[in-house]
Amino acid sequence: MFSTLFRTAALSALLLLAACDRQSGSTATPTADLPQTLRVYTVPAERAESLRNALAGALGDNGRVELAPPDRLIVVAPVVLQTSVAENLGDLTKAAAPAAADPGPVRIVAWVVDVADAATVDPRLQPLQSTLEAVRETLAAPGFTLYGQVALTGSVGVRAFSQRAGDRRVELNVRLAPAEGGVLAEFNIGANHMQLNTETRLKFGETVVLAQAMPEEEGASRVRLVIVRADLAN
Repeated sequence: MFSTLFRTAALSALLLLAACDRQSGSTATPTADLPQTLRVYTVPAERAESLRNALAGALGDNGRVELAPPDRLIVVAPVVLQTSVAENLGDLTKAAAPAAADPGPVRIVAWVVDVADAATVDPRLQPLQSTLEAVRETLAAPGFTLYGQVALTGSVGVRAFSQRAGDRRVELNVRLAPAEGGVLAEFNIGANHMQLNTETRLKFGETVVLAQAMPEEEGASRVRLVIVRADLAN
């Protein structure tokens, strides 16, 4: 993952260096003043958004980049930069690992759980029993109570599309991309004074404690956990 991010981040420098090489040895016309051409590039769908952002930053005022979901980048730029774009996108695409297959609809469940003051047993937390027992000693928790729960079933694919579910207690926004044996999920979860933004890989059938905080509500604070799980919907 880090090598992929490094290659994407390096794209800006490679484009600029390539353009300079082609113009060296002559009186260069400012790139922004050169005739613009439009080209369409096919890229891995799961990386299309990050590549669009990298290209837009590299081109600056010298061109424009638009994403045509799920896997097309529309680039308007001078020919000298289009050549560099094509070369570097080709290298990045070849270096990328094969994309994981779309698993079909996926069900995401998010629980927001508070540490209780007494050794209470909340029957709604039965699906999380083993997960909570694993953290009970670490948190010195007498018991747990459910603050809120949200679930949604959504498609996996283009990261540009966000899926949302919620009520007055918990709000869940998630973007999903395929990963081997699960999904890559980008979460935005809100529960009153607690806000969470993170990205993680979830294996199907695995329950994960995503975050821990101590929001102050009603004049007191208590440990709050955000727990998530992903399963195939079919």
